[in-house]
Amino acid sequence: MKQALSVVLVAGVLLSAAVVAWVLTYNAGEQLSDRQLINIAAEEAARLERGSVRYENAEKLINGNPTCCIVLHSGHEWIDSQFFGGLSVVQINYIIEKEPKIVYYFKETAIDRMGKVLESRGIETNIPMH
Repeated sequence: MKQALSVVLVAGVLLSAAVVAWVLTYNAGEQLSDRQLINIAAEEAARLERGSVRYENAEKLINGNPTCCIVLHSGHEWIDSQFFGGLSVVQINYIIEKEPKIVYYFKETAIDRMGKVLESRGIETNIPMH
């Protein structure tokens, strides 16, 4: 009985050490910069065909909407639901229509530490012209 308990205890300690080592290694990996995250999300948004305003690429979308983008590393439901770190959310608000009214598209994009888009969603917002 003592020997079985010792084996279980040693196995538990080894498993715990392996999990801690994996988490430390995973979290020590290189993070993408906010600029890289914005470019990934903006490139995806530029490919969408929403409204009459078209953007050739991420740079054109960002330049046409200079206050468009926010990167979140915490405080968002997608991030808070992740057990291990490495997820960021980019929020982009950009113009998709200019006439007869200005229409913005607000898009959220979840991106992992490797630059892969995991999830995105968006909504249109109409602003009447005066």
